[in-house]
Amino acid sequence: EVPYICQFPGCGSGYSWSKSLTRHQRTHTRERPYPCSVANCGMSFSRPDILDHQRTDTGEEPFACECVQKFSQRGNLAIHKRRCPQRSDANS
Repeated sequence: EVPYICQFPGCGSGYSWSKSLTRHQRTHTRERPYPCSVANCGMSFSRPDILDHQRTDTGEEPFACECVQKFSQRGNLAIHKRRCPQRSDANS
């Protein structure tokens, strides 16, 4: 049984955590309380993890492979490493 239930008419989705319900409710209200801090961007988001977007605006690529390819998102690096011929486990 889940303690947090969405009260939006016709929804009724349930969640174990209040923050999950809050995030879900923003799909109904379209609330976007997290603005991008990059000048002249103007975008805002419903979730606090907007660093991925800000890296798009700034061009920052902090995640690097041994082959020197760089990525703005950790997930993209992980996908690349599975295919990269220079990955650590391929060299053993």
